[in-house]
Amino acid sequence: MNFFKISISILSLVLISFSANAQSCGSSKSKKASCCASKTTKAQGTSDATGELTSASLVVSTDAVEKNTFKVFGNCGMCKSRIEGALKDVKGVQFSSWDTDTKMLEVHFDASLITIEKIHQKVAAVGHDTEKVRAEDEVYNNLHGCCQYERAKV
Repeated sequence: MNFFKISISILSLVLISFSANAQSCGSSKSKKASCCASKTTKAQGTSDATGELTSASLVVSTDAVEKNTFKVFGNCGMCKSRIEGALKDVKGVQFSSWDTDTKMLEVHFDASLITIEKIHQKVAAVGHDTEKVRAEDEVYNNLHGCCQYERAKV
């Protein structure tokens, strides 16, 4: 019974820690928030019913989670849907949001599952040039007229 109480206490501490971390990291607008760059959470030192100190340790690492922001060319709400949709079901991509005014795409991803270069390629594959990858002309030419932005000369 004491083991059960200790386990529940440790689990509660870890969940509270994750919740606090998610709230603080979610508010950051930096390319790679320092709080998310390399985070380790520990829960240890719990008293049992008799007051005797027992120790347990749980370490969780989120080193692989990265945040990146880069320019993606487009014009409107349809572009936003298409750009964000290109990353919606991609393994490793946890979040993406494209701003129609700034043309900047913010993406959170697991670097152990996908690279930032692959993310650029996924966006370009639906017709939108990024600062690193140019979309195929045929795909770009098939975009709706209002979605065709002025492209840089090659």
